[in-house]
Amino acid sequence: MKRHNEYLPVLGKLYDDTPKAVFAAIALSLSFIDIEGRGWEQAVTRLKAEWLALYNNGIVPQRPPRMNKEDL
Repeated sequence: MKRHNEYLPVLGKLYDDTPKAVFAAIALSLSFIDIEGRGWEQAVTRLKAEWLALYNNGIVPQRPPRMNKEDL
């Protein structure tokens, strides 16, 4: 089931045409910017933190998975 948020209209048809795996690759690639040398785990931590921020601000309805203290 696809859920929508206020960011989807910005992408328009691109959202419909882009596989989820491509969005995941782009998200990791972008979250890796400026943290070179700290590894992919730090990039994933940044993604989790951003998801939590989006959820807490009512931008996405999906609650992120529970985060560990080191993720905060």
